[in-house]
Amino acid sequence: MIREMLIHLYRKYSKLKLNIFLKYLIIIFTFIIYISLLSPNLFSQSIPTPSDLIIPKYLLQEIYFNQYIFRSYREKPIGFGLFQIFKDNSLVYQSDVDIKFWVEEGDDSSLKMGTDITGDGQPNLVVFHWCGDAYGTGIRYVFSIGEEFKLIQILPYGNFEDVNNNGVLEFIAYDNTFSFWHASHAGSPYPKLIYEYKDDSYQLSPALMYKPLPSSQEEEQAIIRIKKDIADCEAREWEDHCWYYKGTYLPSSVWSYMLYLLYSGHPLEARQFLDKVWPEDKPGKELFLFNFKERLNRSDYWKKIRDGIYKALEEKEIWMMKDEGKPEGYGQIRITSIPEGASIYLDDEYKGKTPLTLTEIFVGPHKLRLDSSGYEDGEEYILVSSLQLKEVKIDLVAKTGDASVRVWTKPKEAEVFLDGVYIGKGSLTLKKVTPGEHVFKVTKEGYNDWQKTLYFYPGENYLVEAYLKVKVKEEFP
Repeated sequence: MIREMLIHLYRKYSKLKLNIFLKYLIIIFTFIIYISLLSPNLFSQSIPTPSDLIIPKYLLQEIYFNQYIFRSYREKPIGFGLFQIFKDNSLVYQSDVDIKFWVEEGDDSSLKMGTDITGDGQPNLVVFHWCGDAYGTGIRYVFSIGEEFKLIQILPYGNFEDVNNNGVLEFIAYDNTFSFWHASHAGSPYPKLIYEYKDDSYQLSPALMYKPLPSSQEEEQAIIRIKKDIADCEAREWEDHCWYYKGTYLPSSVWSYMLYLLYSGHPLEARQFLDKVWPEDKPGKELFLFNFKERLNRSDYWKKIRDGIYKALEEKEIWMMKDEGKPEGYGQIRITSIPEGASIYLDDEYKGKTPLTLTEIFVGPHKLRLDSSGYEDGEEYILVSSLQLKEVKIDLVAKTGDASVRVWTKPKEAEVFLDGVYIGKGSLTLKKVTPGEHVFKVTKEGYNDWQKTLYFYPGENYLVEAYLKVKVKEEFP
């Protein structure tokens, strides 16, 4: 029914004289409204109780194996749900309320209910979960459903695969620590993790994650490709999608390859690779390395596998943060500025506004940037010392030069006035607007006047949009 509704909407709005973006926007919003009416809980703060969901019309799956029954429920067509497991008609497990839970049912599925996937001789049940986000993520429940019922483990988002061809399924997941780190979701690296079933649980296995080093030819091809990526970032001045410091641009392909080497068992080569692709005569290598290490050591997965990956003390010293987890591994930064109220970015992460004291900052180099409207960005390379308070004061420099203002009106042929002076009709660009307060007024016969007072900072670019409303005609008897 939803498919037919969308086809109908597309055919209807494609006949109208609207631009393509507006057509699809109308369709999308109509679809959202339609779904929200059918499943009001999904778009509200109201989460249903289990008793609201455990009713026949919301039954999504019912699967039997020996004395066990699996049932999942979900609001239709889209909404919240939960699952239950019964043994000998007695409830032995019930999940929390979330978005969706299901079990693979196909006869050819290696995860069919009752299949022994751990190799311990006991039948298993794997329940998949989707949390409702745009990336399809969720968790995996693994149960033992033999004579004894047991929840073995709740695993992160991933899939099962027989990695070493021994007839027992391993679990494949991905470390999302670097998700959105100086990159989009699609451009972010997600290093592969492999779990093996051992001692009654799934454990990360550096041995199974190990891969031989890429050949010299493969490495050379990677270097050429990544250096091209770096050149592209420089040409586009793509600071928002790269790691950036004083003219040095690094795309995510740099640390993606480094992470591949690290997680496949080659920590020394990962460090050496950075030297091979670093832009010649560009600053910031030690700062990038510090930022990368700080991010890497946020990963709980990395902390569990790193000791199994390091082959020598030298490799451990390269990637460990100094005095990690100890008080002497941190310092503080007191940041002030003139003027106050500037936005603070430490290693490109927003921290607040000046004045501000930041605590528990890793010892080592950091990039500090202050941002304030009407002022040039203030940027400093600072070194945080163990158990010390670092005082940083930055006097921001006011931007000079006139502001640039783009004026857009609807209707297009409306007359535009700046501070009472007529400057033209319709959409236009003003290149030299003096900084300070200005009054814009837009008029057209048959429409109500539009007027707004705005403040412009020097050197900034602005867009002024004026929508005029048609005058209502007064009718007299």
